[in-house]
Amino acid sequence: MTLKTVKSRHGLGLANARAQLRNLFGAAASLSIASRADGGTRAQIVVDRPAP
Repeated sequence: MTLKTVKSRHGLGLANARAQLRNLFGAAASLSIASRADGGTRAQIVVDRPAP
């Protein structure tokens, strides 16, 4: 299963999560999901926040 397939099957929830990340943390924030050939799924959330 590719990211495109996952997005098309569950696009609304993932799109909302991505939009919320961008609203909270800016354009550098991202969410990616990919299935692994050997089984399982990898989800990665990237948030670029300045140090306090």
